[in-house]
Amino acid sequence: MPVQKRQCPTSDTAYDVRGEGSRYTLFCSSTVLQAGTNGSHEVLAVVTATGMATSRGQVMSSIIFPAPMVFKYDEELPIVIGLMVLYAIPCAAMGILCLDPGRVAISGKIRVFALDKTGTLTQAWLHFLGVQPVQSARAHTAHTGISMDAVQYLDKAGHIQTDSKLLWGLATCHAVSTSKVGGLVGNQVEVNMFSGTGWHLIEANGQAPRVEHPSDARQRLTITMVNEFEHARRSMSVVALDERSGELHVFCKGSFERVGQIVSQESVPSEYLQTGEQHASEGCYVLAMAHRCLGVVPVHQAAALSRNELEAGLDLLALLLFRNELKPDTAEAITQFKEGQVRPILVTGDSAHCAAYIGRACGMVAQHAGLLLADVDSSGDVNWSLMGSNRQDAKLQQSFTTAQVLEMQKQPKQTLLVELAVTGAAFDKLQQSEAVEQLLFFTRISARFAPQQKAEVVIMQQRAGLVVGMCGDGGNDCAALRAAHAGLALSDAEASLVSPFTSNNKSISSAVELIREGRCALHTRLACYKFLITYGLHFSVFNIAAFWYGIVLCQMVFISTDIFATIFLGYAVTLARPAKKLGRERPSSSLLGIQTMVSLLGIWILNVFFLVAAFCFMRNQAGYVLWPASLALEAEWWLLGDNWESSVLFFVVFYQYITCALVYSFGSSFRLGLLYNWALTVSITLAPPAPLASSPREKVLESFAEEGFPESPAMSFDFRIKLLALCLGNMLVIILWQKLIAEGLGSRALARIFPSKRVKLQM
Repeated sequence: MPVQKRQCPTSDTAYDVRGEGSRYTLFCSSTVLQAGTNGSHEVLAVVTATGMATSRGQVMSSIIFPAPMVFKYDEELPIVIGLMVLYAIPCAAMGILCLDPGRVAISGKIRVFALDKTGTLTQAWLHFLGVQPVQSARAHTAHTGISMDAVQYLDKAGHIQTDSKLLWGLATCHAVSTSKVGGLVGNQVEVNMFSGTGWHLIEANGQAPRVEHPSDARQRLTITMVNEFEHARRSMSVVALDERSGELHVFCKGSFERVGQIVSQESVPSEYLQTGEQHASEGCYVLAMAHRCLGVVPVHQAAALSRNELEAGLDLLALLLFRNELKPDTAEAITQFKEGQVRPILVTGDSAHCAAYIGRACGMVAQHAGLLLADVDSSGDVNWSLMGSNRQDAKLQQSFTTAQVLEMQKQPKQTLLVELAVTGAAFDKLQQSEAVEQLLFFTRISARFAPQQKAEVVIMQQRAGLVVGMCGDGGNDCAALRAAHAGLALSDAEASLVSPFTSNNKSISSAVELIREGRCALHTRLACYKFLITYGLHFSVFNIAAFWYGIVLCQMVFISTDIFATIFLGYAVTLARPAKKLGRERPSSSLLGIQTMVSLLGIWILNVFFLVAAFCFMRNQAGYVLWPASLALEAEWWLLGDNWESSVLFFVVFYQYITCALVYSFGSSFRLGLLYNWALTVSITLAPPAPLASSPREKVLESFAEEGFPESPAMSFDFRIKLLALCLGNMLVIILWQKLIAEGLGSRALARIFPSKRVKLQM
């Protein structure tokens, strides 16, 4: 979707490309589809940054030099760095572009996922339903006489028929422009609102844009000034010239709460807020329109007024109603989050009542749960009130203090399930005390939040020791996307510039995919770590045994071991695919954790035991003669491998490497079964059977017999079959150890004995 850029206004405010200045900035590598109203319109731009100082340059810098994100195994890695060099190839996330591969594994430990509403949980576009006008205050002598009219919906042609002043406001109070390829460009809310009027937008070269009634050319308005939407004000305004009368009109559009505060209170019906909240609780995106007539004054005189002066003395006109539907896969994604023990929270700039509706519709808030909203009352205090008509507990009163809410959360959830919602104003108030940290893990919805407040929610969760994800699609999500451990942008615009992950399909299901891939990647990294550590430990035992018996294995032994075991098997382990569904557990991230060490050391000790057992079994064979290493000639070192000891050592250790690759690829709760890893399955199936056919060369033993040592026959086929059976028994014991002890009952018992100190979250 094209992004509209406007002329930089004259202002005392310093230019900041990361703030409001982004609206007037052409970013590096952007494609300009249209400059001005047509191809001949001359547009000048001032270069403010080049090279690495540009936004794109900073993105490239972050790719080359990513911000340090210390993870648990990063802290422990120096302890074991002398033993190995951790090697892992992160799993590529399906349908997700990644700028920082190191964060893929971090995503596997996400416990809280913050989600934006519009464009993330719901569709990016909103249907314009209609308006609910306010009866004119000038028609009444008392404030009590003002009331809300009935809702006026769009007609069959998709156009709104309403009061002329309100219609003028709908036609002018926007920042929409036309494209040379046809159609309207701008915020989808404003595009749909303007389209609902049926008016025409005319943009002539070098002139202010005009709007014209489709059937009455006398109704023509020129938009002389546009004050764009600001998150802090939660509103935007325009100045429009009625060309027929010469009067200037100010129209202001914004959140219904904000507009209700800045307009003349004489024009506000007593049921105004309640009506707006009711529409929001039914799933409507609710705005309000206000108006002020400046009279016949010069345009330059109006332009000299400040925004506060322009928006003073407004009269309320109407509520504007839009419908925002859930994406088809949102509810399923939320269900998978909860089943995977990931707590989803909603962080939005929309109203709390609309957020509550979306929260219940997608399953984030249980239908039977109560929902308490924290807002700031007229006295400036934080007050908690029960939202909606769902009062599943008669014990709940109408309003609460923060202390009462904290006490309520200590009660068992089986008897009282209450979710919390907080507005941006209440959040700022609660931050002045320690209450916000105590309420953090019970707050499900954060509404009317500014961009920096969204980021603060993410940062506070991180301070509590949680790994946090963030998913959003707009510029107001950039700060939170940057702050999160794993930010996922559902947009190709500004949000994708600061987020380490960007989704191709613009679906919330990508967040589930990211966690699945992250858990698989993290578990695979630990598997590679254990495999390479085990390889080093086994090789040390291999060398000790060779030194003990005075043997030197041939070069092909080392070549086949290094190539097949280290490269083929090691790489095949990394090709595991993520499980199809999120499980309730997360993989360990500790290199020195109990589960990791029980698996690694247990397998190593058992393998050493079976290697010793194989040597004992060898020594008890008829015809076995201990290798006379003292008679070997150093100049003929290649003959030191022609013996029983070399064959048994290589045979057993080689298949122990295969066994380790096999068991370290287990983990069905995080990865697909072993058979889905075709590379590992083929590698194990086609493991070289050469050790099974090896035997000492008789002429070497004959030369030793000439020195007075007894002759030793070749290794019998029967012994080699029994040795293979011992290796298979070794494999079976290792598999049972991994499944029953390291990952099964033993692991759970150790978890109960040594519980982790983690925050308990309500899914």
